[in-house]
Amino acid sequence: MRRGTAPLVVLALAVALLLGACGDGNRGPVCDDTGSCAETGQGSGNGNGNGNGNGNGNGAQSGGIESSADIAKVAQNLGFVLAPFDPNTGMAGDLKITGARPPVVPSNDPNAASLNAANRYIMWPYGMSESSGGGSKVDVQASYFLPLNTPIISMVSGTVCDVPKLYSDDYSVRVAPDGVSCGNQGGAEVLFETEHVIDPIVKVGDHVNAGQRVATVGTYRKDWTAAGFGIVEIGVAYMKKGSDRPWHACPSLTLDPKIAPTILADLTAANAAWMNELGDQSLYAGDAMPGCRVSTDVTE
Repeated sequence: MRRGTAPLVVLALAVALLLGACGDGNRGPVCDDTGSCAETGQGSGNGNGNGNGNGNGNGAQSGGIESSADIAKVAQNLGFVLAPFDPNTGMAGDLKITGARPPVVPSNDPNAASLNAANRYIMWPYGMSESSGGGSKVDVQASYFLPLNTPIISMVSGTVCDVPKLYSDDYSVRVAPDGVSCGNQGGAEVLFETEHVIDPIVKVGDHVNAGQRVATVGTYRKDWTAAGFGIVEIGVAYMKKGSDRPWHACPSLTLDPKIAPTILADLTAANAAWMNELGDQSLYAGDAMPGCRVSTDVTE
């Protein structure tokens, strides 16, 4: 999840994603960064982040898959419209490149240097190392900063398993691809996430098609919002056999092979245009592939 001055989503929220700790998404659970969730409507959840409820205990899971290699490569996009960078418009589909300026943290902030370095990524790759609680961790999602009011679209065709309200007063839309069933309380063996979005227009149980609008880019990163940009975090989460922790895959590796070369070429061009815009050719030099700093599965 993209770092800055806003609160962070941590492991317990991801546990809630996969294992249903936050209850039924269509009742609007609110999940904080400890994994505690409260229902905002009628009904109640059947579990919590400490091992109660259905399938989310501290022991290893009997179900799940071996690794992300078992995830069907069915993603059709990265959660928004991406196209070849056009120097005449300064856009790469919905990505604004030319003229975009990242927010600047005041110099009197003790974390200004690290925050300003992170803010240089208008496209933040999966697997980046980020500051967390005085240390560092590997980010399990990729983040994209898009102009305010940009539509967010489903990455896959499938069933909406969960639409929980997050601590940041926005939402995550979590879709199990066709062929994968939603489990109890919004969990599934594999879920494609579009997170920190606002105004969701789908509900739990809906079938969506890849490319269908599901929400709007979020505004919880107030520093970027002031600069005219919202955020979407995308993730591919799965239940790993023998593990009680949520695992994530590089989203680029889950793209449909028929369209992956086009999407990755467009993302490469967008990365190059952004580095040219900032005059910094080092930003994405360490990426294992476009959109991912590492290509391996990660957990927290």
